[in-house]
Amino acid sequence: MVGADDVIKLSNDDETTEHFVVIVGMGTDKTGNYFLFYDNAVPNSSIRTHNDNKLYCKCNDSKLEGTGSILNRYIQMNTSKKKYTVTQIRETR
Repeated sequence: MVGADDVIKLSNDDETTEHFVVIVGMGTDKTGNYFLFYDNAVPNSSIRTHNDNKLYCKCNDSKLEGTGSILNRYIQMNTSKKKYTVTQIRETR
């Protein structure tokens, strides 16, 4: 599970993590190396696990960031995609 800054500013303790997603796979495409994620904030299960839910490794900037399916209303703002930037990595037990 990773915490992400998703541009929505909420009142929380660390002021960087507004949302959590679960990493479920990895791969490479023409954009680069990525991690697939499951987004539990979406009511539609086909969108939660959509193949466009990708966090790309921006290794030169030490970042993991990306977007999800255009159908995911949680991460859309006025038709433009919002970006998730990973701010926390949590160990599963």
